[in-house]
Amino acid sequence: MIQQFDCLIEDCDFTARGKTEDELMMRIKQHRQGNHPHLDVSEEEIRRNIRTI
Repeated sequence: MIQQFDCLIEDCDFTARGKTEDELMMRIKQHRQGNHPHLDVSEEEIRRNIRTI
């Protein structure tokens, strides 16, 4: 199964996919550091928005 996350920021079209949640969280972290460094979103909130496709 594939895990997917769509960025929570309006007008940001970033979508990450991974085979595991850990892999996906790494991609999300890299995106956040590079594109939304001042964003204060908890890991829990991010995990709530991960879905299986």
